[in-house]
Order: sequence, then C-alpha cells, then structure tokens
Amino acid sequence: MQMLKQGKRSVDEYYKEMELLLVWDGIREDPESKMERFLGGLNEEIPGFVEMFPYHTLQDLVDQAMHTKRKIQQETREKSYASHCIAAPWRMLTLLNAITINRLLNPSLATMSKLLYIT
Repeated sequence: MQMLKQGKRSVDEYYKEMELLLVWDGIREDPESKMERFLGGLNEEIPGFVEMFPYHTLQDLVDQAMHTKRKIQQETREKSYASHCIAAPWRMLTLLNAITINRLLNPSLATMSKLLYIT
C-alpha cells in the first residue's frame, strides 16, 4: 500500500484504487494522512500545482488534481501543435499556394466561392 503510485492511471482511477486498497487492507487513516498519501502517489508534475490552491477535504484535493491534470494535458497538446506548425511551416505555405494557384487556374471557382460566401 505504501508503494501505490498513479502511473498511467487517471487521477480518478488512482484515487479509487487507493480508497479500495485502504478498505481491503483494513487501514483507517485520518483525513490529513489520506491526503498526504494521495499527494505522495500522484505523478510528479501534479502535486506542486495542486498544493498552490486551498483544499480542505480529500475530495477537494482529488478535484484539484483532476483539474490540474487536464490543464497539463491541454498545454502539452497546444505546445505539440505549435511546435508542429513551427517545425513544418512549409505545410501551411503549400496549402496556401495550392489554393492561390487553383484560383488563378480556375477563375470561375474563385468567383463561385465568393458567391457562396455572399449568399
């Protein structure tokens, strides 16, 4: 039980497993000890952020940890997307060039697209 870590589980899955193991092992802890155990098993990027916000109950702590994990995942996705665009700016230019060339070669398509946006 001392070695329980979040690992690849979601915060909620980790919390539920911790609670289940406490019951199975017959361990009764005061709320502060449970919160300390929970924080100690979270993946290393989460506790530092979680502890910056006030919490009074274990459920507050779990909710804040889940919120923090979502934010970290969102920022990771945004950085990944930004680095993808920066690493290959030619992809965007290629798309813009293709659209421009298509309009030059097919002026009727450019006119039709303008009409579609107007109507």
